[in-house]
Amino acid sequence: MSYFVGIDVGTSATKAVLFNELGEIVATSSKEYDLIQKNNGWAEQRPNDWKDAAILTLKEVASNVDPIKIKGVGISGQMHGLVLLDEELKPLCNSIIWCDQRTQKEVDQIINTVGKEKYIELTLNAPNTSFTLSKLLWIKNNCPNIYNKIYKILLPKDYINFCLTGEFATDVSDASGTGYFDVTNRKWSNELIDTFEINENLLPKVFQSSKPIGNITKEVSDITGLSTETIVVAGAGDQAAAALGNGIIKENTASISLGTSGVVFTAIDEPVYDNLGRTHTFCHAVDDMWHIMGVTQGCGLSVSWFKHNFADKYSYKELDNEANKISSDGIVFLPYLMGERTPHLDSDCRGSFTGLSANHNCFNLYRAVIEGVCFSLKDCCEVIAENGIKMNSLKVCGGGANSNFWLQVLSDILNNDLTVSDNAESGALGVAILSAVGSGVFPSIEIASEKMNTLNSSKIVANKSNFSKYNSIYQNYKRLYYGIKNSIL
Repeated sequence: MSYFVGIDVGTSATKAVLFNELGEIVATSSKEYDLIQKNNGWAEQRPNDWKDAAILTLKEVASNVDPIKIKGVGISGQMHGLVLLDEELKPLCNSIIWCDQRTQKEVDQIINTVGKEKYIELTLNAPNTSFTLSKLLWIKNNCPNIYNKIYKILLPKDYINFCLTGEFATDVSDASGTGYFDVTNRKWSNELIDTFEINENLLPKVFQSSKPIGNITKEVSDITGLSTETIVVAGAGDQAAAALGNGIIKENTASISLGTSGVVFTAIDEPVYDNLGRTHTFCHAVDDMWHIMGVTQGCGLSVSWFKHNFADKYSYKELDNEANKISSDGIVFLPYLMGERTPHLDSDCRGSFTGLSANHNCFNLYRAVIEGVCFSLKDCCEVIAENGIKMNSLKVCGGGANSNFWLQVLSDILNNDLTVSDNAESGALGVAILSAVGSGVFPSIEIASEKMNTLNSSKIVANKSNFSKYNSIYQNYKRLYYGIKNSIL
């Protein structure tokens, strides 16, 4: 029996999961770390916190089997984060991560320099505050002493790849979210890196996601017990990895991830993009495939924000049970706590509750938060559909998928049945599948996915009688963004 490790470098924690070649979980280990917010809208993390967490969790899961039987390691990670190394290969500063919103001036700079339509043609995506390019320009504009010392520019999971192998490498799915990647041709965009004077030698080499980039180093072997014969593959961005772990590898299959951010992800055979830049089109972790996705910036983030600030004496289960007994009673919540990507691409929009009255309690508000997040995901689905993409099935994953209440509200709002994966570790499984292919245990991603994607799933059936009620609220929800935006301006 061969074994594979999937490491998921998340926003709140890094988790390592050991799988066998049947896709069964043998061991898991997780370590949390801090999110640093020095100013409103800023979000940073320390790269070495990820490194320490990855090494620790890798050591813990590897101790469960004979290390020589661990054939491969794959890493999934939060996308878009900017990691800068100096000549001594040490981080120059904290990483500015995906949800940071400080870079609107740099987005404007990109648009003024290239033009929005031209930029979308080059990358299949609109420039935005989440992408790595705007963060790099922010460092150049505000911290020239750091910018002038840059030796390598990496993404979060690629920093862990470097720590494990000593190699500078990225994969096509994660590189797609940098903002200077030619997504159609799966390579760095020569036009953009020339325009913004980015030395290509500062960038890592780009690989297909299942390709080996190196082996576990002697130093890491001594700490973790892994063999230096264990290969590390290029890995994947978190959404592509989770989709692969959920079997979303055929055209028009789709998933909805209920994580810190919410993502509607649809696999496609040819690159299709939204002319208005409301969605993202990235390379899939599957060779010669792409995916189009809509992003709700504050999905689980909105739910956890509400609980911790206004209802912390209740468990999520208690909140679900009580909210399920009542309605939101006219309250509408806009989940724009960290700006928004789809459909508005607006880093400055803010969240809100409207329709409050004296008889409302925290359970009405909690239900409104869940509904608001689901309305935002419906926005994502509608924009994808406008681009001629069909979603033949919807599989739901992520932490929010543990809530039957949330799932039923989502199903009713979308007027669509949902398949719920029993796999809570879909991201880790996705990159474990990639490592199983890269190590030669399986000949292709399709075969590895079939062999290792063996967990059961359940169905959530939409209550059709609720659709009309929810659709009426949804129309109000869509109007509120413009009304509130105009009133703030």
